[in-house]
Amino acid sequence: MRWQSAKLFREFSEAELECLEGFVDVRSYEPGQYVVREGELASNLYFIQRGTVEILKRETNGHREHRVAILRAGDTMGEMALVDGLPRTASVRAKSNTELVAIPVNQLRRAAKEGTTPLTERTYQKLILSMSEFLVVRLREKADESLAAVQGRVAMGSLVVNLLTLLSLYVLLLGGLPYLEPRVDFDAAQLSIPIQLVFGYAAWRFIRGSGYPLAFFGVRRRGITSALLEAALLSIPLLGLVTLAKWALFQLTPGYRQLPLFEHSAVLQRLLEPNVYKWLIIYSVSSLVQELTVRGALQSTLEMFLVGPSSRRNAIWVSALLFSVCHLHMSFLFAALSFLPGLYWGWLFSRQRNLAGVVVSHQVVGAYVFFILGSYLPS
Repeated sequence: MRWQSAKLFREFSEAELECLEGFVDVRSYEPGQYVVREGELASNLYFIQRGTVEILKRETNGHREHRVAILRAGDTMGEMALVDGLPRTASVRAKSNTELVAIPVNQLRRAAKEGTTPLTERTYQKLILSMSEFLVVRLREKADESLAAVQGRVAMGSLVVNLLTLLSLYVLLLGGLPYLEPRVDFDAAQLSIPIQLVFGYAAWRFIRGSGYPLAFFGVRRRGITSALLEAALLSIPLLGLVTLAKWALFQLTPGYRQLPLFEHSAVLQRLLEPNVYKWLIIYSVSSLVQELTVRGALQSTLEMFLVGPSSRRNAIWVSALLFSVCHLHMSFLFAALSFLPGLYWGWLFSRQRNLAGVVVSHQVVGAYVFFILGSYLPS
């Protein structure tokens, strides 16, 4: 893209562009090379003709830099310091092989003051006016971005409060099970149902009250067919890994090596057993609630809130940990093993941004574990 076609210069005449062209300088930068550094005095306006640069801000009380923006071909940078005359407020570093057009505004200012030609003075005045208008537009955009950032912080705070409250109640309930068991007749599966419903209700309230569209949390129709097909195909190797994990546990635990790997090998006969369909329906609803909570509410919000190159990975990691914790009522070993499929479903959701795929994969894998493979594990 030629610098003359940038928005900054759209009001310039051919003669003014030709005048400006006599001052410009084309510069090339390799990845990692700095164009300007924070605190330097400004002299040039830059237009990115080719490549990508990252804008870096240094911490107030340190030398660590954080990336705050990425600019690509067609963008301009450096207007603010040239308008207010203050040092650069950020550093610019090439992210790829980059070609910049440097416009020496200070040199043009000196030429205009010296009265070289009326055209030079007119070109300089138009450039300053264009940069000022451009900065006003950017300030408006920053105001919208600030509002979005505040909205994100509010949403994250609400999510954290809800999760901490629910997790605290969950841990207290687990701690009270030894006192409840002699007095109340229930099992782990029955206990999990009301817990998950409470989590799901809180997640849905959070999603609806966050101010973000449902599609942000993966509740969308668009792309649902491809998401379901991909999830079905990618669930096949996961079934194999789950089976292999159980086999390895049996081999490593004395007394379990002679037990059958598949607790219910006769699938059709298993489906004819009383209450199997009821529990399949309950588990399908449970899978939906878990994914809405862990992937839809938590992981989506974390991916938005966290910054840095590891933000996506950290969001998946934390969500998988919560998913694992929510299975502690089954057993410690079962909760620990559930961390691995939690990572997989987190990756799948981050890839598809559609809850339909991960819900179906969760339902297929869970039904296989509970109703065919068997969920009994060495203790």
